[in-house]
Amino acid sequence: TDNRILVKEGLLKLQNTHRPGLQALLQETGLTGKPLSTWQVSFILAPRLNSAGRVENAATSVELLLATDPARCLTLAQTLCRLNDERKAIENSILTKALEQIEAEVDLETEPFLVLAGEGWHQGVLGIVASRLCEKFTRPVVLISWDGDTGRGSARSVADLDLYQALNYAREHLVQFGGHKMAAGLTINRDQFPAFKHALQEWTANNGPMSVCKQMEADLEIDIKDINMELCNELERLQPFGEGNSAPALVARGCRISSLSRVGKNGEHIKYRIGEPPLECIAFNHVEWLQGPLRQCRQDILFEPAINEFRGFKNVQLRIKDMKSSYRPDTGWVRIPGMASPFVRLAEHTAGELKAGHPVVFVYPTCRSITRHKLAVNSYFNPGIIKELHGQLGRTEQKAADNVLRAGEPYLFLMTETYLRHY
Repeated sequence: TDNRILVKEGLLKLQNTHRPGLQALLQETGLTGKPLSTWQVSFILAPRLNSAGRVENAATSVELLLATDPARCLTLAQTLCRLNDERKAIENSILTKALEQIEAEVDLETEPFLVLAGEGWHQGVLGIVASRLCEKFTRPVVLISWDGDTGRGSARSVADLDLYQALNYAREHLVQFGGHKMAAGLTINRDQFPAFKHALQEWTANNGPMSVCKQMEADLEIDIKDINMELCNELERLQPFGEGNSAPALVARGCRISSLSRVGKNGEHIKYRIGEPPLECIAFNHVEWLQGPLRQCRQDILFEPAINEFRGFKNVQLRIKDMKSSYRPDTGWVRIPGMASPFVRLAEHTAGELKAGHPVVFVYPTCRSITRHKLAVNSYFNPGIIKELHGQLGRTEQKAADNVLRAGEPYLFLMTETYLRHY
């Protein structure tokens, strides 16, 4: 409780700061005069202050905080923004290499602990990349950067695995290590890497099952029609959010996505709209979601509602934490080998064919069967891509749908057996 009070008062102080350095940083990030939240500190201001120490020298950030000359402060703030861009580029480069290594060398079915290494990976961002991999694969991660015969690494863990105990089990293969159950650092000699990796896998296997299925908490399921500025203003009263007072996470079902695009300096985020009137959604660092059938299938989304302000205009913005196609069950927001039902497999195959630009035909014994099943189909696929083909359609409607099918356009056709045989 005391910490929450301190943070709340601190945000007000920061918003109205008289320190020239912080004023310059707020100006350079477009936050001058705006109400500040823990989100803006965590994802906009703090990364820039931290970037100097990660990429060059922390003295730049210290100088900014102590400087009194406005012109010098503005130059330093611009430098920090540039260094933050460099940090993100370095981070994404290492992340790409790590993902390629996982694809080529790691068996995710049998390796519950990701242990990766590369030549000359930048030490300043290893922890960030490890955290991103930990989140993506829902398992502990060790990243090691080699410099000659010695490597230095950063490690991150998930809630149900004590990272310190795992490293302690493998300590005979390390020069040194330190940290706690969720994060650690280490030094290792190159010739000990295979044995170290084996020891971590062994310890994990011997210390109980570890879930590799994303388990994300939601506070409430809500209809998107009930998401508005009034709701966001009510939730804003619960601020500041942080450890012990998390931002409310809501779930909306069966959302139809439109206006899908990549945003950010390097296209690293995705933005889209849902509902009518449309609500803006933003998903940070999740361009891999574009590989899914977002346009073809309805989506269930897990999000934090927020108020976004740009050039004096305020609007509701949903910050997407996770999403899945609506046909997938809630018992795991990621694939669990061998657990998919026949319907899920059919829906996934259908979505894949539609995304690839191919038509898909579901064949039913009668029109009545189509009528009964259509409601379920509409619940999982966007109605705009569904067309019926049977003898009870008007001649014009039937011919139009038939022409679309013969043209090979990517629609889902609900067809009767009689139509298939005779037309």
